[in-house]
Amino acid sequence: MQDKQPRVSQPQLGALLKTWRESAHRRRGLSRRLTQKELAEGAGLGLSKYQDLETGRSRPLITPGQAERLAALLGLSDGERTTLFLLATRGMPETSEAAHAAILTDSQLLMDCFDPTPAVVLDVAWNVVVFNEAMVAWFPFVRLPRANILLWCLSHPEAREQIVDWSQHTRSWLGILRQAQETVAGHPDVEAIVERVATDSTLRPMWRERTDTQQDIGGERFTLQLPYHEGKRVEIAIQVLYSSGRRNLQVGVLTPIS
Repeated sequence: MQDKQPRVSQPQLGALLKTWRESAHRRRGLSRRLTQKELAEGAGLGLSKYQDLETGRSRPLITPGQAERLAALLGLSDGERTTLFLLATRGMPETSEAAHAAILTDSQLLMDCFDPTPAVVLDVAWNVVVFNEAMVAWFPFVRLPRANILLWCLSHPEAREQIVDWSQHTRSWLGILRQAQETVAGHPDVEAIVERVATDSTLRPMWRERTDTQQDIGGERFTLQLPYHEGKRVEIAIQVLYSSGRRNLQVGVLTPIS
């Protein structure tokens, strides 16, 4: 696993698209190379938009449906298809139910390895995916349907009581929220958090006055005062890990500091 998720640029996408297009005929057993016009029409894109993608002149995003058609026309492998989605849609391709179940099983096995240290897997919108028993003991809310770590940290009354110096950490969380808005633009769960922030008298001024972004809270330290510890203060360090194969998931590990 890697501890940071690399940012990708449009020129990288353009170079890959050109390479894939020039080799697609060999992958698919065709007699000649595909033209930009053929790819654009087959994927449901305008020619100029496809050319912008391949040359890197701008950053036009395409829909998941267009990306799927483009991947099929190019004869991409599963790994290449995922790369195309990450670069061209800022999202991940859908997985089958069987593949999704396998991911959850593997993630749960990983979580159990961290016990008795609290650990949790989050998606791109900071929704809780899986967790271990230690995480439940510390933060019972993670068992609730559609539990969201970022929403809880920002807006829940318990968070403001249990995270010591809560106000000092809000700028980091708001920066993460801005980053999520850019990474998964229009995601309903992210937009729901933005709406909650906009109606909160404490958070609203901080949200409006700054524009900085932040990817995660890896490396940061927090002091907690949880019911699990009977009110005693516990300092923790946050480690954030990203899977090289599933970059839409992040693992958070809460390590107590002696």
